[in-house]
Amino acid sequence: MKEIIQKTLLKNGLYAGAILAAYFLILYLFGANYFTFAIVSFIVEAVVLLTWMFLSIPQARKMMEDRKIKTGQAMFLAGGIMFIGLFCYQAMKLIVLFVIDTEYNLFCVNEVYMQSLQVIKEYPQYADKMGNPEDIKKLLNFESNLLPFAIYLGKSVIAGVLVGLIAKKKDKPEDSLIAQ
Repeated sequence: MKEIIQKTLLKNGLYAGAILAAYFLILYLFGANYFTFAIVSFIVEAVVLLTWMFLSIPQARKMMEDRKIKTGQAMFLAGGIMFIGLFCYQAMKLIVLFVIDTEYNLFCVNEVYMQSLQVIKEYPQYADKMGNPEDIKKLLNFESNLLPFAIYLGKSVIAGVLVGLIAKKKDKPEDSLIAQ
């Protein structure tokens, strides 16, 4: 049983991670500022990860002898897939930003920095709400880009529990007969 979960987890997590890594590479190859695509990136991440998370639980259920998956296993599987996918995405991002092309990171950070200064200049009443634009420059440091790994772990646990509980509800006798 553990082998089925691990096999499904690794395979589908890497598929999701490969899609997300390819998405970041596309942003890089087109020279798009990945900060300005934050909302689009969030939507892409959500669609890819939720798709693979929800596909994995029925796959694992079909491989089980009794065609049922326990709630804890479903949560672990969904959370693990999300973490592996986001880990691959962040790893690709770090490779591009700090190994392949450090100038790309400098370009993206400077563009956001200049936009922040422009907004503060045009709308000084919002300056205190925006924070210090100099904090944006911290994203040029490798250490500042390691924090998302911890954030992704927390997100994965929460989303894994939710997806596992939702997908587990489909573990009814009629579903088990269809899976056979």
